[in-house]
Amino acid sequence: MSRARDRADGVLHNRTHEDTDGGRESIVTFKGEQSGGEISTLAQIQASHDGTGDDQKSDLIFKTNGGSDGTSPSEAARIDSQSNFLIGHSDNTNVAGHEAGLQVVGQGTADYHGATVSIVGNANNSNGAYLNFAKGRSNTAGTATAAVADDTVGQINFSAADGTDFANRVANITAQVNGGVGNNDTPGRLVFATTSDGAGDVTTRLRIDEHGIKFGSDTAEANGLNDYEEGTWTPADSNGNAYSQAVAATYVKIGKIVYIYFDITNTSATSATNNNQVHGLPFSTGTASNAGTISQGYHTGTGNVTGHMYGSAIYLQSGQSSSLVLNQRLMCSGWYHT
Repeated sequence: MSRARDRADGVLHNRTHEDTDGGRESIVTFKGEQSGGEISTLAQIQASHDGTGDDQKSDLIFKTNGGSDGTSPSEAARIDSQSNFLIGHSDNTNVAGHEAGLQVVGQGTADYHGATVSIVGNANNSNGAYLNFAKGRSNTAGTATAAVADDTVGQINFSAADGTDFANRVANITAQVNGGVGNNDTPGRLVFATTSDGAGDVTTRLRIDEHGIKFGSDTAEANGLNDYEEGTWTPADSNGNAYSQAVAATYVKIGKIVYIYFDITNTSATSATNNNQVHGLPFSTGTASNAGTISQGYHTGTGNVTGHMYGSAIYLQSGQSSSLVLNQRLMCSGWYHT
């Protein structure tokens, strides 16, 4: 009578009593034969003791033959007793204060390939390759206890050897929670930092949050740079009639500041009574009555022109009311606050 077995167990048992690092080893060897009949040792998997204590810690080591290793393949990767996966080097190198769960090390003058990680997506759709960072406050995998304000969600560190170790960073990029977290409400910020000459750690140079770009340690909402754009606009009289443009009227908006230029001619009679006004600014000004100024202006009839901005209009200074009379050309540049 036969008995069905739920599983088949193969056991390799090293009976040597020892606590040496790499001792108590058991090895599975994979061999093959070349075209001339030579036997090649292709690879090995080795289980052995991790450390020198009287304990049960272990490594699982994967070895491959680079082409000239003979019967002793070289280590390619290992999983250590802390479940760290180490590729290219048997020890976990501390970088920026961290001993990594996944480490990739290249060795040799030409082995930058060994220190390269690629993620490739080959789907016939719009999806690409992804690298995901996530943060929760549970101590249990598979649960999602909410993060809180200022928690670090992910960080990319760049460290350079200083002749002793890799503890010091030259730069980093950090993603952090930027406020209270709620259901489907996870505000965030990116922080970019570099290390100054003579220093051993990074200083924040720039952050991006919901208010825009902020420099250094500045966190004030009012100081966020949240817009940059360029475009054209249509200068008009106080009745909304567009002026003829010798050159396109242009603007550049940087944050709350708008820089403008216009070159116009009044080529037809206008019923507008306020001939010292140019309307149609691309963005309304701030609340101040003098939200900006004409820094450079010239009129073919009256010469130099000055003025200020308010609302959606430019007001030429008193005494220059004839600046927009028929067939005269006005060229101005200036700036104002929004």
